[in-house]
Amino acid sequence: GSELYQALEDITDHHIKDGLVSLMSVATDYHRYCAYELYNAMDGHGTDEGVLTSIIVTRADKDLSVIKEMYYEMFDETLSKAIKDDTSGDYEKTLLNLVN
Repeated sequence: GSELYQALEDITDHHIKDGLVSLMSVATDYHRYCAYELYNAMDGHGTDEGVLTSIIVTRADKDLSVIKEMYYEMFDETLSKAIKDDTSGDYEKTLLNLVN
């Protein structure tokens, strides 16, 4: 695992490196990857609703529970709070019903 990440550091094309690091993340720690993607979808201006919907709607309850724990561990905020802060209306209610 760590040897592969080290080898990726030697790649100079950042697009290729970013893609390979993402693939490695999915393969080695899927729940952490999902938490990171959810954070990025709500970070900064705007919300990437496609990512939020894709991750939250398509995960089984067991996966979503682990993703929520990982999200809190990584970002010191509950996923529910992040959703409340970044979404609104029926979309917010739907996502919160799914994660709670």
